[in-house]
Amino acid sequence: MPNPPLRKRPSKQRGQSIVEYIVVTSLGVLVLTTPVPQADDPDATGGKPPRSAIGMLVDAMKDAYNSYAYSISLSTTITPF
Repeated sequence: MPNPPLRKRPSKQRGQSIVEYIVVTSLGVLVLTTPVPQADDPDATGGKPPRSAIGMLVDAMKDAYNSYAYSISLSTTITPF
């Protein structure tokens, strides 16, 4: 018994996934790079300039590493693994 012929895909569906990928990726980049007012500024107009989410993440990672390095420097015992 011969196999039934395969259906052809509609031509309108070609490239749909790449369009969705481009839209979602560009929205993600827009959200991450849009300046956000500083939370500690009461009126969010003066004082510190607005920062992007990526800049805030980098600052948080720097603060965490500095805290870690400081706590390691306080250690008086040297322990091997």
